[in-house]
Amino acid sequence: MLTNVNLRGNHIGDEAAAALGEGLKVNAVLTNLHLYFNQIGDVGAAALGEALKVNAVLNKLDLSWNNIGDTGVTALAEALKFNAVLNTLNLDDFDLPIKQLKGTEPVETLDFSRKGLGHLSGIVIAKCLEVNAVLTNLNIGDNKIGPTGATALGDALKVNAVLTNLNIANNDIGHTGATSLADALQVNKVMTNLNIAGNKIGDQGAAALGEGLKGNEGNEVLKVLDLSSNNIGDAGAAALGEGLNGNAVLTTLRLEYNNISDAGKTALSERLNGNAVLET
Repeated sequence: MLTNVNLRGNHIGDEAAAALGEGLKVNAVLTNLHLYFNQIGDVGAAALGEALKVNAVLNKLDLSWNNIGDTGVTALAEALKFNAVLNTLNLDDFDLPIKQLKGTEPVETLDFSRKGLGHLSGIVIAKCLEVNAVLTNLNIGDNKIGPTGATALGDALKVNAVLTNLNIANNDIGHTGATSLADALQVNKVMTNLNIAGNKIGDQGAAALGEGLKGNEGNEVLKVLDLSSNNIGDAGAAALGEGLNGNAVLTTLRLEYNNISDAGKTALSERLNGNAVLET
């Protein structure tokens, strides 16, 4: 009985991947499929995603080192919501534990730091978080999820009701990713600790976070925010101070290793006069 198929490095492309997808819809024995380095793009990934919606036996799928873009990986990620058996999906040379990410195999903490994850894995993680009802701590620091991965995480945080601690430090999310997270903070009711250090968010990203944290208008639960090493200058510090002026919950704000001058620090301090709880 054939349970494992390894087609690594065969350049099968989208057409053959789609054919494999059709076969997977009716296959009842194959548990491991390795399609590493096969020039599979969005079309092939979407076809495999359709197969995953109905396949009831495949346990491991390796799609690393292909040409899959945002559209293809989103199709795969959405399909995972319907699939109850796939245990690992590999897109960046790391096996993502899908059942744990979705919460069907319950864990409260997951640490994916320094795993070389790119934005494709970031999108899958985010889509799984949308349906996870048990995970409270997630560390994906020191990876490469970028603005696209951070945007997907922001969308997930708008609906996730359990994740309280998120570390996405050093992921090159930039001001675009920071803005997406700031938008999420305006509606998220559970996140208490967020680490965005080392992401080059600059003044624009800091300003967006300031808006997201405004008292009586934005986030009412976040207690700890780490913005260290983010190229934030005086304008960004002022915008953060403006937003935090009426915030009654944030107790710790880390801004070390930024570009804030003494004048900027003074302006920030003055704007925080209306904040009665911030300690750092």
